[in-house]
Order: sequence, then structure tokens, then C-alpha cells
Amino acid sequence: MSSSWITTCSGRQFFIDEPRARDVAIGDIAHALSQICRFVGHTRTHYSVAQHSVEVCKLVHQWCPENKALQFAALMHDSAEAYLTDVPRPVKQLTLGYRALEEQMLEAIAEKLGFDARLVHSPQVKAADNDLMLTEVRDLMSPGANRGQWTALFPDAQPLRRALRALSAKAAKEQFLRYFGIYAESP
Repeated sequence: MSSSWITTCSGRQFFIDEPRARDVAIGDIAHALSQICRFVGHTRTHYSVAQHSVEVCKLVHQWCPENKALQFAALMHDSAEAYLTDVPRPVKQLTLGYRALEEQMLEAIAEKLGFDARLVHSPQVKAADNDLMLTEVRDLMSPGANRGQWTALFPDAQPLRRALRALSAKAAKEQFLRYFGIYAESP
């Protein structure tokens, strides 16, 4: 048995290096993602991964209104972060083995919650994630956030026309669970 485990908010022991579907709980995921702030906390106010995930789902729904499987994958695209935390893209690229661990985690979560983990990597989810990133930089980071550099990093991304307003952790958790209920066959 591995010694690399965490205790979740529901009291479960979750093994990081051996993720198992039976240890996954949507309540743990929603709670953790609502508590984790995007951009390593470098936003003007708390803006959670849970809210980000719902926003990505909304955007994919707008683009692909008939594709419920893709929308569900969009909602769950960062679900592994509930157990691993939100790691910025540059750190993920520099951390040997992180992506493989994240994929293992995602597979266990997908097995338990009934979504197709491969769809998380679809062009639509990636595009929505990037569009949201530019929107988040514009609306939630300090004015000195080097917006031009962000735009250069993601030249195909388009920020949303509407402004984002950060929800409280409680409201983000409730919203995430509401959206999960729309897509999940069984919680």
C-alpha cells in the first residue's frame, strides 16, 4: 500500500500515486475545486477552479449544443486538480511525470463519474480553456498582468465579450454540483 495519500474533505483516504475510481467522490471534487484559486492565487479576488470549469462547460455548450459528452468532459477537464491542486502550465511542463499522474487521476475520476476522459483533450475544450484564460487575465488579474504577452501565448484565443465576476467558494461549489447533476447519470 502506498504512503502517498491525502485525506479528502469527506474523510476519504485518496492515494495520489495509485488513484482508484472507488475513492473518487463528486462532493470532494466540487469542494476542493471551489477552494482552489486559479493562477496560483494571483488574482485580485478568489476565483476558483470550480467556477472556471463551469465557464469552460458553458462555452463548449454554446459551440456544441448537442454534444452532451463533450460538455460533460469540459466541466470535468480540471477535476484531477481536486486531488493534485491547480498547477500552472509552465510548472506542469517543467515537472517530470506530472502530466502522466494527472492523466491517471483523470482516468480514475472518469471511470467513477461516467465521462470520457479523452474528450478533455478535444480541440473544443482546449479552445474554451484558452478563451477563458484570456478572459480571466483581463477581468480578474491586476492591470499590470502583461495582457499582451498572454495574448501572444494564445494567438487563436478570444476573450469572452462578457465580463467574469468571481463567485464565492460556496456559490462556485453549488454551481459546479448543479452542472454536474445535469450531465451525470448517477452521482
